[in-house]
Amino acid sequence: MTRYTVVGGGITGLAAAYELRALAPDSEIVLLEASDRLGGKLYTTTFARRAVDAAADAFLARVPWGVDLCHELKLDAQLVSPTQQSA
Repeated sequence: MTRYTVVGGGITGLAAAYELRALAPDSEIVLLEASDRLGGKLYTTTFARRAVDAAADAFLARVPWGVDLCHELKLDAQLVSPTQQSA
């Protein structure tokens, strides 16, 4: 069995681990993250008693393949454009 190590659990590390799983489904993938949570600069916080996505909120406009990844992960129904409604 092949073992891969991905260093960093931010969006890039998580995407790399995801792609590795697709390319080498029988391999072992070890994800190393120094902090106590995954996601890197992407996180959800509370503002006025409501959940608010923080950081890198415009990534989809700059990298259209982000929408493709969200679709593949079946998260596209949860995407909200701040210009269309309250994000």
